Amino acid sequence: MQRFLLRKANARFLHAETKWTSQWRQSAYTLCGASVFCILVGTLLVLQYTSLSGLTRRLRRNGENAVAIVIAKRTAGQDDNEYFVTIQFTTRANRLITKEGRISDSSFAQLKVGDRTTVWYVPQNPEVCLLESSMRFPVKTLVSVIAWWIASLLLLSYLSARFVLHRRFARSGQVLDGSLLDAKLSSGGVDNATEVEVSYEFVAPTGKLIRGTAKGNLFGSNLSELARAGLSILQSEYNEASVAVLYLKEDLYVLL
Repeated sequence: MQRFLLRKANARFLHAETKWTSQWRQSAYTLCGASVFCILVGTLLVLQYTSLSGLTRRLRRNGENAVAIVIAKRTAGQDDNEYFVTIQFTTRANRLITKEGRISDSSFAQLKVGDRTTVWYVPQNPEVCLLESSMRFPVKTLVSVIAWWIASLLLLSYLSARFVLHRRFARSGQVLDGSLLDAKLSSGGVDNATEVEVSYEFVAPTGKLIRGTAKGNLFGSNLSELARAGLSILQSEYNEASVAVLYLKEDLYVLL
């Protein structure tokens, strides 16, 4: 009898060539990738906050202020969600400074070309400056840092739980044989399908007949190989095919 595999990479697990199921391996890769991404972005946000808060404290303690004129505005970024203004001001040492800097969206909306606003600068290096309206920006950055790390912890907790579950399946799950009942192509239709949805049934060790459904990537399954062997994926009647299920309990199982 032919055996259907939702993830044909699990053939190695069934043949005892590896202790990793495809689901366990993917959950490990996802967890590692998400951890690296969350830590890198979180670190960059912390560095940004540290830099901005340090500059703000320095300007408040040792900086000088001047009246600046807004001479240009522009947006950037893929969705025009980065906001810049160009200002011009004269220092107490009579140096004319022209500087473009990024500001918040609210400050960008309030400022118009020709407006006068207060700027704080480092006397020894006037190019290092901040608009007075941006002196509160590090507080917003701190909120962003905290929100990012909270969201990251929630995401990584969820991914860790999935990793532990699939590890439990691979280490403690019982492989049970079942029957493929139906297979439907989705996400693109018959000619351009990318996903397959299957229904199957198996008998649990308790004797209960369990029916389940699962979705997966069409090209990651061996459905096309079964079709070449005579299993029709376009008709309502199928040649007989078995499935392999990793079983922990009646409400906790996964199709290989």
